[in-house]
Amino acid sequence: MIHDGYVSADSHVVEPGDLWVTRMDKGFRDNAPRVEPRPDGDYYVIKGIDDFPVALEGASMEDKIQGEIKKGSGHRQADTRPGAWDPIARRADMELDNLRAEIVYPGAFGLQFWYAPDSEYRLACMQVYNDWLSEFCSAMPDRLVGAGLLPMGGPIEWTIREAERAAKRGLRTFLIPSKKRRAPLCEPRIRPAVGSAAGDWPAGRYARRHRDQGKPERKIQADGNGTGCRR
Repeated sequence: MIHDGYVSADSHVVEPGDLWVTRMDKGFRDNAPRVEPRPDGDYYVIKGIDDFPVALEGASMEDKIQGEIKKGSGHRQADTRPGAWDPIARRADMELDNLRAEIVYPGAFGLQFWYAPDSEYRLACMQVYNDWLSEFCSAMPDRLVGAGLLPMGGPIEWTIREAERAAKRGLRTFLIPSKKRRAPLCEPRIRPAVGSAAGDWPAGRYARRHRDQGKPERKIQADGNGTGCRR
């Protein structure tokens, strides 16, 4: 057991490919997010979002360790190191990397849910993820700090309720998109509600390139009001 070492402020999981197929409410299960094997590799499938290949987030980790990424697609999710979703294997990987603790964010799969057009479907996806992440982190609560996903774009009450629910399950921070096309987080209606949901939690904001956005992919640390908006 490592009692000192580094703290990773930007670690990720790779979500199990059957997570939503097995856990999502039956009303959504026919369209549950899933990993679909195809002749040219595995693909992530999410309702309302273009399918995209399993790529650099986990399946190519062994290539990264060797110092050269040999291909950007054509991977199978089963090639991912088990520590991406198994907390027991994760402990071994953390000790290998001399990590004392990690703040854990979603993988490429979970980070797409904000862009699903159906707000009820989006909320259901995030609830399944948050439940699973809380279980993952509970295996090492002194070393894993899970960042829950919060729904945006629907009723703001959903955001608040999910923040409160995720906190009760043991998650200690959360992630929200830095900008929604129809509801920027600094808009007066949104800002107080998100701040209320945050409470004492540190909040992170995530920005990624979207079809009509030219901004680079990055995570942004939020300020003390829990929204990431400048005062």
